Amino acid sequence: MLRKSKKDVLPQEKTKAAAPKAKRARKTSSKGATAVLARFVELPCSDEVLRFDFPREGELLTSDSYTVRIYAETPLAVELSLDGSPWQACRESLGFWWYDWAGFLPGRHELKVRRLGEDGRWLESSVRAVTAGRP
Repeated sequence: MLRKSKKDVLPQEKTKAAAPKAKRARKTSSKGATAVLARFVELPCSDEVLRFDFPREGELLTSDSYTVRIYAETPLAVELSLDGSPWQACRESLGFWWYDWAGFLPGRHELKVRRLGEDGRWLESSVRAVTAGRP
């Protein structure tokens, strides 16, 4: 068997070995479903990793419901918060993440999204401000 010297190790192998894996706890519900619980670490996030596609910043929402579209790079989960409310799960379809928003009141609203990465850390977007109401 050949042994690799330090010179033979590829840069990506060094990176993999150096990066610690996040510990995840598993919780089983009374119905037998297993959920992965991740520790929360708020990190700044770039638009290449996580972004709102729709609604646009400052957009006027004129209907009674709206489907938010989110792009997230390789997430395990994506969640959305409306006006600082608790995080709510988004659904994945066609390479995007979606949240069906209904029953909102007229006025200004702030949306924020976060993604759970493979390393067990949450990355948060900046706030997206929109206005609901009739034109």
